[in-house]
Amino acid sequence: MNEFTSLPSPFAAETDADLGARAARMIWDDQPEVDDLIDPRTPEFAKAVVTGLADALVSSPGALKRMMRGAAAAAEDLNVEPFQGLTEVIQNADDLRASEVRFAFRDTAAGRKLLIVHNGQPVACQHVLGMALCRL
Repeated sequence: MNEFTSLPSPFAAETDADLGARAARMIWDDQPEVDDLIDPRTPEFAKAVVTGLADALVSSPGALKRMMRGAAAAAEDLNVEPFQGLTEVIQNADDLRASEVRFAFRDTAAGRKLLIVHNGQPVACQHVLGMALCRL
C-alpha cells in the first residue's frame, strides 16, 4: 500500500458542471477517450458542455472561424427546402435508431417553443458539436 491510496480521487468532488466543462474540452480537442464519455444527462452537465463548446468556437482562430462560416454558408446554399431543419432532426433521430419522432408546440411567457422527442438512443454530449456548427 502506498501513501496515495487513501487520498480521494481528484475527480471525486467534481460536480456535473465540472464534468461537463471537462467533457467539452475533450470533445473540442477530439481526444481518443471522447467516445467513452458518460453523459449523466443533467441540466448542469448539458449547460457546461454547450457553454464550453460555444466558448471554444468563439475563441477559435479567425481562419478556423472563417472556414466554419464558409462551410455553413455552402451547406445553406444546398438546403433550399423550407423545412430543412425538421428534416435534419428526423435524420438525426434515424441515426439514433428511432422509429418514431413527435413534434409539439408549447406556449410559454417567452413565446412559442417547438418540442421534439424521439424513441431512439439518447442524444449525448458527443453529438452536440456537430449540431452547434450550424449556428456560427
